[in-house]
Amino acid sequence: MIPELIKDKFGLEAEVVEASNIIMLRVQGLDNLSLANWIKEEFSDVYVTVKNRRSFEFSNDGWIKIEKN
Repeated sequence: MIPELIKDKFGLEAEVVEASNIIMLRVQGLDNLSLANWIKEEFSDVYVTVKNRRSFEFSNDGWIKIEKN
């Protein structure tokens, strides 16, 4: 559901790896921190984490981890 919503909203394909209740998601062309914040706002029933080196920089090299609450 989240990858389809990203495609509809931003017009970009998400690279997705799914395992049980965890989705690892990455979208080339979108900043991962901004996308993670957008997912948090859109879906209240998920826990979203992003690995970044410094909090004041954007991240575009990692994955977004999405877990169901």
